[in-house]
Amino acid sequence: MQRTPSAPLMRKPLGRLKARLLALAIAGVALSIQARADGLVVYGQDWAFTVAEPTGWHGDTADSAARYQVNIVFLPDDSQSKRADVTIRVRVNKKADELIAADLEADMNEYRAKFKKIRFADLKVHHPSYPLVSKLFFVPGEFFEYVAYVNPGKEYPYDFSVALSKANDPASPAELAAYQKVLQSVMFMHKAP
Repeated sequence: MQRTPSAPLMRKPLGRLKARLLALAIAGVALSIQARADGLVVYGQDWAFTVAEPTGWHGDTADSAARYQVNIVFLPDDSQSKRADVTIRVRVNKKADELIAADLEADMNEYRAKFKKIRFADLKVHHPSYPLVSKLFFVPGEFFEYVAYVNPGKEYPYDFSVALSKANDPASPAELAAYQKVLQSVMFMHKAP
């Protein structure tokens, strides 16, 4: 399947995240996934997190995750979502500091430079335990990228980026519900399994 520009944010390391991503991409080869009653456990060399797999989606930490440079990518079973190249991606990022809003702003600035027709909108999502910042990045008729940066707190040297991408049109209510489920469920574990 030919990749469309539906997921530009998560396919290309940007701005403040470049150095952090290179180290994590190399470590990502050793990623594993385990199923648990309360969701999936994704882990790397010195971190682990849990995440829920939405009904009608399946998580991949191998080939598809590597292609998107993330730790886990959720792919839909629904044929319409597949045709629209919809993905939900979660990536662990090494923190430079606690300023996740600066990461989001840096990415927005890079998008402004790269996509002359880029627009941004507020994205009302939340996490039950961690603060986050979020935005919708989009070029109508090209791509819609729902982006959240999630900070689990100073006790963790990592944060999350969670994104849903769709080619051409905004996400459907069902796709947004799946995204919200993934976003609300990501939780760092205090110790890798």
